[in-house]
Amino acid sequence: MANSRYSHRVRAEPRKDANDVRDQEQPHAGDMLDTEGLARFLDVPAGTVRSWRARGVGPPGFRLSGKHVRYLRSDVELWLRERRATETLRRT
Repeated sequence: MANSRYSHRVRAEPRKDANDVRDQEQPHAGDMLDTEGLARFLDVPAGTVRSWRARGVGPPGFRLSGKHVRYLRSDVELWLRERRATETLRRT
């Protein structure tokens, strides 16, 4: 009966780290754009996309390995919504 004294205690769930990629849904190849694909999607030259990345003003991208930069479509769409909202605020 010694254990009954503590039977009301509930074991806490381990904290989840928001940066733990194991719990995040992994992107599929169709969810990613390379630099040229992003340029076509946005109808801008690929050099513009590279310039944005170098200056840190474009949609967030990441390197798969070496020189292979990819952009998640969801990140690009969010970046576009944020740009649109910023432009809308400037006009009011």
